[in-house]
Parts: sequence; structure tokens; C-alpha cells
Amino acid sequence: MEDYVGDRIRRARARLRMSQGELARRLAIRPEDIHAIELGSTALDATRLQTAAAALGVSTDWLNGREGDGGGKPDDTIAL
Repeated sequence: MEDYVGDRIRRARARLRMSQGELARRLAIRPEDIHAIELGSTALDATRLQTAAAALGVSTDWLNGREGDGGGKPDDTIAL
């Protein structure tokens, strides 16, 4: 499995059963931008990364790959 910011955003969003549209709304960006971020072709600025982490219930360290399995990561019991 990949392990970059966009992939971690996708995984956390999926665990919460949150749509790309809902996350986009919370970040004040377009759903197409969330798709691009999850693919790794677009990056989030620091402010939106913090907002995304809060919306997804994870830490910015976890999103950036500095924490392997923690940082307030959403419940792991939901299979992807």
C-alpha cells in the first residue's frame, strides 16, 4: 500500500465514510481537488493540512507519515 499524504487522507476519509465532497466542503476546496490530493498530484498548504487532519480526526504528523499507526487515527476496526 502507498504511504503518502494523499493516500493517508483517502484512508482516513474512508474509515469515517466521509465523501470527497464532504471533505472538500470542510476545506473550502472543490471535490476535484480532493481527488487530485488523494492521487498525489496536488498538495495541501499547511493551513489546509491542519484543517484536514482535524476533520479526519488524525494528526498532521500521521498525515505526513511521521507516525506509523497512531496520532488519533480513526478506528481501525472498519475494513477498507
